[in-house]
Amino acid sequence: MNQKKICFISVLNPISHPRLFKEYIVALEIFDKVTVIGTAGKIFNISENIKFIVVRRFDRFSIRRVIIPISIFVKAFNEKADVYHIHTPEFLILGIILKLFLRSKIIYDVHEDYYLNIKFSKTYPFFFSDIFAILVRIKEHICVNFYDSIVIAENCYKYIFNSRGEKTFLVRNTYLPFMNKNHDISMLNNKYCIYSGNISENWGISESISLFEKIASSCTFSFVIVGSGMGKKYIQMIKRQINESPFSHRIYILGGENYIEPETISTLISNAEFGFALYKIQPHIKDRIPTKFYEYIYHKVPILFTNNSIWNQLNVEFCFGKALYDSDNSEEVLNWIKENYQNSYTKEIPNEIYSWDYDSKVLLNVWTKQIQD
Repeated sequence: MNQKKICFISVLNPISHPRLFKEYIVALEIFDKVTVIGTAGKIFNISENIKFIVVRRFDRFSIRRVIIPISIFVKAFNEKADVYHIHTPEFLILGIILKLFLRSKIIYDVHEDYYLNIKFSKTYPFFFSDIFAILVRIKEHICVNFYDSIVIAENCYKYIFNSRGEKTFLVRNTYLPFMNKNHDISMLNNKYCIYSGNISENWGISESISLFEKIASSCTFSFVIVGSGMGKKYIQMIKRQINESPFSHRIYILGGENYIEPETISTLISNAEFGFALYKIQPHIKDRIPTKFYEYIYHKVPILFTNNSIWNQLNVEFCFGKALYDSDNSEEVLNWIKENYQNSYTKEIPNEIYSWDYDSKVLLNVWTKQIQD
């Protein structure tokens, strides 16, 4: 009997990226061998049937970003997998070549609306971002015609592939508990609030620090920032903001330019009093459900979030936090802290709203169909 094999491929994301991690763990349920190709990150020795191929991390604007996909292609080709699960638009064309030469099935995993993300995220120079965004969208629309399935992380991404509805499946970034109970948080002598995830301008980290400064003199919380980003200049700016803060002795940052493992983030979230989600409501953000919402809801950590209609509707239904119409309104936040934040989660939230258990079953059905066809 032939052993079934799947190969996950990512160009920018590390092998320990939360979405990659959740997928290659569940892949062991139906595949005999699993290979994960991505940039440097923690290797979880979960099974001898998982093989990791690590490529050195590189800057987003490095020439290596052009060269690395070719190197990954060679490594992926040598794996001769039954299914290639591709996590990055840089590899779309090379994925088709793998299909043609190896007769493998190929799946495109869409983490985000890359067109909107490139256009509005301020990662790229403004004169370049529009052109690059259009080229990526054209590439997606052409290449997915050759793909066997498309997996999307957000329901709002369906419009991108509306003509391929029969092979497009929603697999959200819901939460898989993965905690390191031995993680040392002894540096935090008292209660703390938290910002977790991407250190990026539109994710509202600077606004979170500013709001913490406004409330810090009236409460005893510390502030933990745990996450990473690829914008070195922006990360340095955030570190300067922290160093210049009168409350810098109560602000801790873990990560920055270094990727933080999911177990560390999960442990810190689980012990937090409440979390900041003060996103700037840009077109590439407003219709999404951020991954941290699922994480905080699982651990019943109240969320202080930017006013946004889709999040407001969820909050009315499940009572997980407070919407802020003005991120500078420290008095409103202090009142919430003093009177209401511990009264969040008064309603029972169904498991399928936030748990990976539900979405993993969808993904297993996608893979099963591919290896049976």
